Amino acid sequence: MEVTPTHSAEAFFRNLLLKALSRHALEVSAHTEVYIVGLLSGYTRARVTDEALCILLLRRDEDHVVRLKEVGDTALFVSGFFPDSFDSPDYYIALGSSAYSELSSRFARSVLHEIYDELASQFPSFVDLLQDMRQNIYLY
Repeated sequence: MEVTPTHSAEAFFRNLLLKALSRHALEVSAHTEVYIVGLLSGYTRARVTDEALCILLLRRDEDHVVRLKEVGDTALFVSGFFPDSFDSPDYYIALGSSAYSELSSRFARSVLHEIYDELASQFPSFVDLLQDMRQNIYLY
């Protein structure tokens, strides 16, 4: 078994992601790759919210865009890394996809549109990708 030393969470998750993308023959934009690596490395320093995601999604205030991102990111992370922790993965997939879709529409003339649109339209594929990364995390 070959051990690949990494010096940061970002490098570790990027290595895992690239290998998972190859195994799944999934092509994603470079911007989305960077986004996913940032999301995963961010969760090494932050905790997952314990507030119901549907409540966050419905709350309309000045921080709504931040909440949409939190819902999408949390749904993706939890679905990918902790799929056995809930009865209905469809709930998280629907919430995450919906949050990213709304974010995509809010950033129509930005690279964020591309990222969020890709995450929304292929959410189940990204969940599968993260589950693959989870299963192979100890191999690296």
